[in-house]
Amino acid sequence: MSDRLDDDALLLILDELATPSPEYAVYCASKKALRNVCLASHRLRRLAQPRLFRQIWVVKQSQAVVLQSSGVVESLGHGTRWYTVGKREYDGSLPDAVKTARVLPSVKKLLLSGPWTSRNPAHIESFTRLRHLSLVHSELGSHMVFKAPLLEQLDVHYCFVYIPAAAKWLQPVYLPALRILSVVKVGEGVMLRRFKLSSVLGPAMLAQLDVLQTDERSLDSQSPLALGTAPPVLFFDPTFHTPTIPRHSVHPMLAQVDVVAYTIHLADEIASTVSSSAALGPRVVILPHKGLALSSSPPAYQHLHDAVRRLEQACGRDVRIIWSAEQGMDLLCGGVSRVFVRYARELKAAQATSGSEA
Repeated sequence: MSDRLDDDALLLILDELATPSPEYAVYCASKKALRNVCLASHRLRRLAQPRLFRQIWVVKQSQAVVLQSSGVVESLGHGTRWYTVGKREYDGSLPDAVKTARVLPSVKKLLLSGPWTSRNPAHIESFTRLRHLSLVHSELGSHMVFKAPLLEQLDVHYCFVYIPAAAKWLQPVYLPALRILSVVKVGEGVMLRRFKLSSVLGPAMLAQLDVLQTDERSLDSQSPLALGTAPPVLFFDPTFHTPTIPRHSVHPMLAQVDVVAYTIHLADEIASTVSSSAALGPRVVILPHKGLALSSSPPAYQHLHDAVRRLEQACGRDVRIIWSAEQGMDLLCGGVSRVFVRYARELKAAQATSGSEA
């Protein structure tokens, strides 16, 4: 059947199959499918093989060694855009996995996961086209200071951080293109003391950012920075221990929970805080779309449907509810809600226009 399709049509199909994934199982399935395509014919091999290397995920030291010595990687590694080292359930040592910039010179997204994964700044800095760096279950130590002139997004999740190094590194002189910063589930030093984000972010970096994502452990959700829009601060999975909700918040769907019960609880909790939040300015709340989808399925989900309606009625014009179906809210995969990034950039553009008109 492929003989009936021209190369452009086949490439569209192969590009879809080669779409990078933050889920290891999906990545493995995609790799297997692309390898099978390569075996089907010389023509399909020519088209599919470069896409086989679009994303590379290393979970063993032996894989890292092969990457650095393989002739195939040497010739096709320039097509790799997304490189992941380690995964959430792996606790082995990967000391050489980041020494691959020579064979993977075009990597734009680099995710380093696990405490034993090498984070040598010289090796990371050698990825000269890097746009997005995620550090997960890791350390931002005293040596973690380097220049990344093209880096647009930095995720620091489930990490321990040394304040002096972070304060030195998070400066425009080192990260002149940084626009999105996510610091969530972070502690100071190996004792994981309370990490205060305000102690590492100066006015110059705040003015440069489009979006800052964090949690209530690192920043008071009712502080001037959190309530402002320069930049908008998105709180990840906030608690309801205060009478007001954060100005901007995202509430991810937790793994292995009852979707209906969880969404009803979330909707009722938010609705109960809206009245005391309204006078403090407009709010944005991002909720998992799965709950909204289920609420339209009668009759078993009538309670969920009612909770969603109560929430929307309570919010009115004071709180903007965004039901998001994206998967970019998993901290272990690194990322920030793209829906909110678009919202924040539209807000920034509107403020710039308003300022120029004034």
